[in-house]
Amino acid sequence: MTRADEIRGIVARFGGPSLLGRRLAEYLGRPKPISQSSVSMWGTLEKIPDKWHLPLLRLAEIEGIELSEDELSTTSRGKDINISGNSTPSPPARDNADA
Repeated sequence: MTRADEIRGIVARFGGPSLLGRRLAEYLGRPKPISQSSVSMWGTLEKIPDKWHLPLLRLAEIEGIELSEDELSTTSRGKDINISGNSTPSPPARDNADA
């Protein structure tokens, strides 16, 4: 599966690009939805912009949709992001050769 397919799958969990754009706007209190073309572009670009990660995670939690930070970003791996928006680095991997 390509990264574009993974992102399209995430969008599909929320009902597709148009519905996700409306749901995000409602969640954020915006008067206009995020356009269908903007949400669709995430798959084309093979990246969900960082500014949408926390809103998507919170919306997923509210709506009971399974979603993790690892699914949203390939650049955020190694960080744990909790729902409050704080990020903390993961502890370094231990080298078992010294044990």
